[in-house]
Amino acid sequence: MLLLRISLVFISCTSIHSDYSLFHTNIRQLPYLTFDCLYAYLVDGGREIGGSYIRNYHLIPYCRRPDNDKELEQESHLNHENIAQRISFDELKKRNVTSEQLLAWLAPIDVAEKYEMNNDSSDIFYQCKSPWFGPMCQYKFGHSVSISFSDIVEATFNNYSKIIENVTTGSCYRFLDNCNQELWPRCLDWREICDGKTDCLNGEDERWCDQLDMTKCSDLEYRCHYGGQCIPAEFAKDNRISIDCLDGSDEQEEHFQFSWLIYPQCTNIQTFQCQERTTRYPFSFSCGDGQYLSSFDLPNLIRSCSNYRDIEFSRSILTSLDHISNIDCRDAFLCAMYSNRTQNTGQPNPADLGPFESIIDHVWNEGCQPLSQHCMMEWIVIPENPTMFGFFQFVYLTNRSTSEFQASPAPDFICFDAQRCPVLLATITSINIVNGLTCCHISNLIEYVEYMDFYQLLSTFLNFGRKCLKTSVEKSCINASYFHCNESLKCIPYYRVGDGVADCFYFEDEDFNTCQLNDSNRFICTSDPNK
Repeated sequence: MLLLRISLVFISCTSIHSDYSLFHTNIRQLPYLTFDCLYAYLVDGGREIGGSYIRNYHLIPYCRRPDNDKELEQESHLNHENIAQRISFDELKKRNVTSEQLLAWLAPIDVAEKYEMNNDSSDIFYQCKSPWFGPMCQYKFGHSVSISFSDIVEATFNNYSKIIENVTTGSCYRFLDNCNQELWPRCLDWREICDGKTDCLNGEDERWCDQLDMTKCSDLEYRCHYGGQCIPAEFAKDNRISIDCLDGSDEQEEHFQFSWLIYPQCTNIQTFQCQERTTRYPFSFSCGDGQYLSSFDLPNLIRSCSNYRDIEFSRSILTSLDHISNIDCRDAFLCAMYSNRTQNTGQPNPADLGPFESIIDHVWNEGCQPLSQHCMMEWIVIPENPTMFGFFQFVYLTNRSTSEFQASPAPDFICFDAQRCPVLLATITSINIVNGLTCCHISNLIEYVEYMDFYQLLSTFLNFGRKCLKTSVEKSCINASYFHCNESLKCIPYYRVGDGVADCFYFEDEDFNTCQLNDSNRFICTSDPNK
């Protein structure tokens, strides 16, 4: 039986009336997307310099979702130890029980409404023993203090920064049928849908997203910059505390200097400004809790997300070798890849190994065994799919000697999806196509292939990932609503021209005279105040 448990910090308080009456308990099957909901009533606010104090009120539902892999609780699964009594509606009527009394007994809202409309039926009400609640008394919270659900939510978020290292899985976006989510150490966050970078091998997470760029708003509306929602014009620029666009573009951005992390305060904030907010920048990385990294420069050996999501992602790319079935081959490869990152001191240096220290500690030895002794295949790839910086796969020949690995961890070949990164085809000599990927010798992309450590290698390929994201081979744009980057050969929506973020690899969009755009929603041209 599912127990709904939430970790709490100690809260000093007197007994508070708590209302755990669930909503939407009578829609427990597909196609309904949520059921068994509790609502949290939360308030936040603040004051800007020279402005008035703004208070925002939120009514936020917390619900379960149908799981195709698990059978929903049925009456046959009832735990009768949680039930005080089982009463029919007819019996409740005979006892002159009102719907208000049912709510006082923590009956679900749907049950109380149904009883109010038809109290002659033979439907059953389960009165729960404390602290259980729910339509079949299947839920309880992991605490003994009677506090409101809103206080539980606030306490949970306040405590989150203390337990964040033990949080292994965030919320999952589960409405893509054909996305290979095995690529991710944690499942896709909803913010990663239509975020400008492809996370599914088949591109399903970015399919049809260009339609968002076609949105046009009326003269009385403000167009949200990244996502295309339309909000009333009076809601724009009203207060930085009051955000109405999902990307927050209706208010001035709060900048955090010398940090790749955007919205660092979101770890402990449970309201719209973090939990329902996307980034206003394309190609960023979602930490899964409202925090963002300003660019998708992963894998990386340095943690930036407070919840370590970027490190888990990097770790998965660089050390997950489940596609190599032979354990001895797998260990030999890990040893060859990472053992020489110690400047020949004979012991692994944790500063060099970064997040991979615990993973490769068991394969560490001063003399790694040749791959040819354990690996029967001709080559080994890392990662299993082309997800290195979103595009690449490294290929290592198994006849490579241990001394060659000691000299440099650079791969022998690079493979990538030419349809997603066609710009590289002009600079390489393709030697083969493996599993639909175009492959070339590493010397086609970089001249110097000897690197002291893996971090140097990653730093070099970082720029190739950015180039694949921000260049193409488009000679012109079919749609007049798009701006053509004449050097980067890429088409982008005019809405993103001059927004302070380069969408074109060679910065054509940011060098453009934006006074020609007549977009007063963003700024007023000093040369022409009417624009």
